[in-house]
Amino acid sequence: MNGTILPPLNPPLSKEPLLIDLEPAYGCNLRCRMCHVTYMKDRKPKFLDIDRVDWQFLQDKDVSLGSMFEPTLHPSFNKLIGYLNDQNARISFVTNAFNFSLERLDNLYNSKLDVVYFSFDGASPEKYEYIRQRSQYKRVISNIQNFIKQFKNSGTTFIVNFTVCQYNMEEIIPAIDLWESLGVDILGFIAMVSREKHQFFAENTLFPVRNEYEQALETAANYTIKNNLNIALSSAYYSKPEIKEKYADSFVAPGAISANKNLMKSETYSSHSRYGYGESPIAHKSCCSPFTIVRIDYDANVYICQHIKVGNLYEQSFCDIWNGEERESTISQLMDSSEQCNTCDYFRFCVDANHVDYEEISNFTAEKFVSTNGTIDVIAESYKGFNLLEMDGKFYAIPLGEGHFSLERIENKDYSVCFKANRQTDLDLPIEVYNFQRKVIGKLIQIYTVSSRKISSLLTKK
Repeated sequence: MNGTILPPLNPPLSKEPLLIDLEPAYGCNLRCRMCHVTYMKDRKPKFLDIDRVDWQFLQDKDVSLGSMFEPTLHPSFNKLIGYLNDQNARISFVTNAFNFSLERLDNLYNSKLDVVYFSFDGASPEKYEYIRQRSQYKRVISNIQNFIKQFKNSGTTFIVNFTVCQYNMEEIIPAIDLWESLGVDILGFIAMVSREKHQFFAENTLFPVRNEYEQALETAANYTIKNNLNIALSSAYYSKPEIKEKYADSFVAPGAISANKNLMKSETYSSHSRYGYGESPIAHKSCCSPFTIVRIDYDANVYICQHIKVGNLYEQSFCDIWNGEERESTISQLMDSSEQCNTCDYFRFCVDANHVDYEEISNFTAEKFVSTNGTIDVIAESYKGFNLLEMDGKFYAIPLGEGHFSLERIENKDYSVCFKANRQTDLDLPIEVYNFQRKVIGKLIQIYTVSSRKISSLLTKK
C-alpha cells in the first residue's frame, strides 16, 4: 500500500467505487528486509488472467496498480495498461523500478498517468542494497531518472516512498538532495512497521528512537525550507498541530511541507486516504472505503476493506458483485459491530495515515503479528476469511481484521471467534460452518431490510 500522506477529499458515497485498487501479480522480484513478501512461505508468483476480465467497469475510473506486490512483475503488464487506456482510466502505480523499461512499457506513453510511486529506501548504494535485497542501486536510479525525463512535462506526479528504520535514518537529508536533483515532486517518509518476529525488525524499529526520528524529520523540513527546494516532504509527523503552526508558511497540505507552495494539487493526494477517509454510515471510524474503494487481486477476487472478499470477476460481473448480496451483508455486519474496524491495519496505516501517532508503539507494528507469548508461525493469510497461525504446537484460526494474536486475548475472549485445534486440517470444519452461518445471517438481514422498505412504502402511500 503507498504511504504518502496528503489530504483527503472527504468523498461522497456513490453507487459505484471511485477507486479500483488492482493487484495484477502475486510476488516480487526483490526481497526487502521490511516487506511481508520476504517472510511469506508461498512465494510462487501468480498472475491475473487479464483476458478473462471484462474491463468496461473501469471506464473513466481511478485505478491504482500494486499495493502489496510488484505490479510490473506481470508478464502482460504493458497489455494491461493498454486495456486501461481503452477505458480512459486514470492510472497510478507503485513500483520498485527494477524492471522499469520504457521499451517494454510503451503503452504508458498513451496513458492518463496520474502518479508514480517509487519505493526506494535510503540514499547510498550500501544502505539501499542492504535493505532491498536483489536490487541494484545504479540500475534503479537510472530507470527512475529516464522515466522522469520522459514524463516530466506530462502532468504526472513523481513520488518516492522512503521506509525509514534505524539503519537508514541518517540518510534522510542525503535522500532529499538525491531526489531534488532528479526532479521528484514529493519524498514521503514512512516509519517502518514490524511485520514479523525477526531480528531485523527488533534491531531497527523506530519506536525506541522515535524522538530522534521526529527530530530528523524536523531537521529535514528546516533544510528544505532554508535551501528553497522544490521538493515537498510528507510524513504523519508534519500533521501534528504544533508542527503545522510552526511551519505555517510552508505547510502546503496536511502532512506535507515545502518551500514550493505551488507544488500541491489534488492529483497528488494519497489515493487510499483521498477516497477512503470521510463520513460514513459505518460510524465506528471516519472510513467510507467500503463504499468508495475496491481491491481486485491476482486471482480476480474482489474485496472491500482490502481483505473482505465479496466476489470473483471470473465468476460474476463487477456490477453484480458491487450490488450483490455478499457485499451488502458484509456492510450490514460492519455497521452492526465495531470489532473489525477498531483493529483494521488498512484504516490505521492507509486510510487514516495522516493521523498516525508516533507515541503509540502499536503504530510501529502490524496488528496481526504482535504477540506477548511464545513464537507465532503464520501459516496462511486470508484463508477463507481467516488468518491461520501455529503457536506452541496448537493451531488457531482468527477472522481477518481482528487485530494482534495473543493467548491473553483468547483467555479474555477478545475475538468475535477463535478456533483452536491440534491439527491444521481440523480447523476446516468450524471455518466452513462459521462462513455458512455468516452467509445465512447476511441473507436474513437483507430480506428484513427489503421487507421493511416495502412495508414503509405501503404505509406512506396509505
